Amino acid sequence: MAFVLATSSLTIEAQGITGSNPDPSDYRCTASREYITTYRFLTQEDNFKVDTKTARKVALRVSRGCTGAAKRFVQVAKLLADAQMSGHDALTVASDFVTATDAQTAAFLNVLRWAYEKDSLDLSLGAAVKVAREFSLDFKGDPTLAAKDFERLAKFCVGDRDVDLSRPKCAELVAKAAKASERSETAVADAFIDLQKFLHAPEGAAISAQESFTLAIELIAVSPLASENFIETYQFARSKAGLDLAANDALTIAKQVALASAKN
Repeated sequence: MAFVLATSSLTIEAQGITGSNPDPSDYRCTASREYITTYRFLTQEDNFKVDTKTARKVALRVSRGCTGAAKRFVQVAKLLADAQMSGHDALTVASDFVTATDAQTAAFLNVLRWAYEKDSLDLSLGAAVKVAREFSLDFKGDPTLAAKDFERLAKFCVGDRDVDLSRPKCAELVAKAAKASERSETAVADAFIDLQKFLHAPEGAAISAQESFTLAIELIAVSPLASENFIETYQFARSKAGLDLAANDALTIAKQVALASAKN
């Protein structure tokens, strides 16, 4: 199912909600607009239409998230409802984003799309939501970097004919690989793909697709520089002008060197 990131017929932007997170020192919180927008959304949207008492209770909670809270809440709730999650469950998940950052919310929406859509990783909705939370609310690094890495790696795993892994296996491996930026604090997707391709290529290390993903995950978790260090060492170890080692021995020494890529 294709997601459409519509907000609602209430047109949130027109009500002055920009979605930017407030400066803690700025007391001009648009609580009333967050409350009114949320209340109207809950009582007018066909997928939700809750009773007045519940709408007031939820709207009050959203208003405490200050400027941008209603936008985050509505975006998450609508996307989940579009994916056929029950209204109650969609609102429960959306409530967690009331006090989240805009970056966390955007990461959640992007990762959810790539994890759930049939032409991507095709996870169940519950599994996709769990993964999306891991790269947004629960992510200890930059969620924007993580979401971009997840998208890039998901496209690569399901779209590269040489990878040839099932979508469930891709989902498992992509999630592990994309989490490397939590430690490195920099994008890892390009370095990962270069390393995986080298490990799997006949003119490279020539190991299986799954083995190459697993080893690349282990090395990239140390540092994105592990990709370059592994490839250079492996080529030197195999070269007659270098160590002139057999493939397995070259793989071993290249892995040892690549694992030293992170500063102590």
